This record gives sequence, structure tokens and C-alpha cells, in this order.
Amino acid sequence: MYQDLQNLFQLNRDVGAEGAGTYKSTNVDGALLAGVAVGVDLLAAGNDPGSGEPVRIMTSITEAFASGTSVDFRLVQDTDALMSTPTIIASSGAIVTATLVVGYRPLPHFIPRDRITEQFIGLLMVVVGAMDAGIVTSAIVWDDQTNDSDQPAVTGF
Repeated sequence: MYQDLQNLFQLNRDVGAEGAGTYKSTNVDGALLAGVAVGVDLLAAGNDPGSGEPVRIMTSITEAFASGTSVDFRLVQDTDALMSTPTIIASSGAIVTATLVVGYRPLPHFIPRDRITEQFIGLLMVVVGAMDAGIVTSAIVWDDQTNDSDQPAVTGF
């Protein structure tokens, strides 16, 4: 699956190493830089979630979470690129650590069009308890590749 940097919420963000708390998506390989936008700009990225095909999002656990209690993944929007007063669009609810294994997808696959009213969207993660591990990647994508093991490979070429 190809990912566009402008549509990236975060790439391999090590949320598990950050301890309990609420964390914003970073857009920059897990490094939150002072003054750098943390929300995807729907206007600059050319994404109009109000027309055409549904806009897909992909949020995937790329390293299993360990220890701690739970994580609540929230797709949020804001008028401010720094996501200083985010409004929740969709929430996974608290997901217990044992469920957060590699490949798990905690959020819906589509941005709910009727809920987008602001320019920037991003991801918030509410971590409960001290985690020992847990890495997340999340982005707006054209299509969502899952690599499900129950899908046979095409052969005979």
C-alpha cells in the first residue's frame, strides 16, 4: 500500500514508549515538532470528504502493545493545524492491551463524511496505564491493503 506524506497521521509512532496520557498524531515519523501541523489539511491534500468516493483511513498496530490497560483511538477534527481544540469524529472506545496485536485495525475504514465540518483531521490516542510497547501507523489512503492470511495468493503466471 502506498502512503502519501500529506495524508499521513503518523508512521510507526511508538505510543507504548510514551506512558499513560493523551497523544496527538505527529505526521513526522513519530517526532512532534514545535509549531508543525499535526492534523492532515483536507484542503491542501485535495481531500474533500463531502463528494466522490468515501475517503478511507488506515490505522494499524505495527507492534503489539504490552502492559498497560487500554488505548482509545480517536479520529478528530479541528480548525487549527496544531489540533489544540479537537472535536471527536469517531472513537474506538477503550481497547484492552491484549487486543492490540500486530495487524489489528482499531478505527473504521472510512471517514464519516457527514461528521467532517473542520479543515484538519488527525488522530488522538488516550493511553491508560504504563505500556512497555506499542507502535501505530495511521493515514488517509486510496485503498486499504490488509494482507489477510485467508486470501490465497494468485498463481499460474
